[in-house]
Amino acid sequence: MKILGILIGLLISIGFVFFLIFQIMIKLSPIDFSKENCEYRKYLKGISIQGKFSNVFEDSTYHGMRTWLIQSKEDTLQVYFQGDLSGIRDYLMIGDSISKNQNSLSFQVFRYSEQKVFKYRIEEKCLEIKEGLEVE
Repeated sequence: MKILGILIGLLISIGFVFFLIFQIMIKLSPIDFSKENCEYRKYLKGISIQGKFSNVFEDSTYHGMRTWLIQSKEDTLQVYFQGDLSGIRDYLMIGDSISKNQNSLSFQVFRYSEQKVFKYRIEEKCLEIKEGLEVE
């Protein structure tokens, strides 16, 4: 019984060490999505979206980044909600209608007779220069 307790303690300690190593590797990782997230936020703000959510997949060309496909009358738009904190990623279902006005970060999602609004937001503080002022 005493040996079992020692083994359990040892396994917990080893797991904790691996967890710490993993956290350190993430902090030291050369991949920094903060700049890309801010640039993508700026891109999203500049476009308008009107269509239906048609599919979601892991995009192997972007390190397995989750990609949402929105089908409009003209074409298919690929949207990445990387770093988004609004909850839209978890809410969207295939068949939902989605719209977003240009110069806005608010997405309207329509499902049956229900409408829900999501304001795209990310952890990073992104500053835009507008008429000499820094605006988040």
